[in-house]
Amino acid sequence: MANRQDLITRDPAAASLFGATADFGEEEDDILDEVDAEAGDDDDFGDDDDFGDDGDFGATAKARTVWSPKGFSSMRKATPVRRATPVRYVAPARRVSTALVAQRARVSAVQKARMQRLQRLDPNHGSPLKIEIFRCSMSQDVKLGTAEAIHMDAHPTVTFKPEKLSCNAPVPGFFTISTIQASNLNALIGSGRADAFEFSPTALNQQLELPKLTPAHLLQIAGAYTGLTPAGYTAAADFTITASFIGHAKMTG
Repeated sequence: MANRQDLITRDPAAASLFGATADFGEEEDDILDEVDAEAGDDDDFGDDDDFGDDGDFGATAKARTVWSPKGFSSMRKATPVRRATPVRYVAPARRVSTALVAQRARVSAVQKARMQRLQRLDPNHGSPLKIEIFRCSMSQDVKLGTAEAIHMDAHPTVTFKPEKLSCNAPVPGFFTISTIQASNLNALIGSGRADAFEFSPTALNQQLELPKLTPAHLLQIAGAYTGLTPAGYTAAADFTITASFIGHAKMTG
């Protein structure tokens, strides 16, 4: 609380103007009384601002009195302001004419039909990886009527995935197969032999899954020609036994 001595210490000229002297009497002039009255009871701590014995502020303190250039004032905790929930704007639905919808449907149908036709000419259209169905063939000449061992092999010239085997055995029992090998894998897992006629072009539901091969791998077929001369063929005539692996292959270039 401001008093005469504070005014004299801070500003002697103002104290002289207001009539304050250096002696410490009990009487104060009207101006200092107004300063004291302006402070009022704000500088007095109420019971709610009681300091506990442990040096802590009272738990129910409601306000704090501070000094500012305009006098004593109270600072109370501000009430939090709740922000209004933003309103989400929903754009109105656009009206599309029936004629425009029909036109778009016609254009879409034409484009779909065009792509279907284009797939027949270029199945790899739009893809950086070009894949087609190729075949890897091998052959061996025999004399009809003379039994002999069969061993054929071939290297695929591109990356190749065999999916079917086709042999030109004209009749059952013409020649047998004991090994169908792709790299180090034998597709015949039993100890018996397979009749090559099972892999003839007229065989139904014939499928063979072999691992993907590169030009570094070898395809092999081993077996035996039985010496059978089918009806309509001439004995001792030359006959070329062929076997073809069919599957997807990566195109080069």
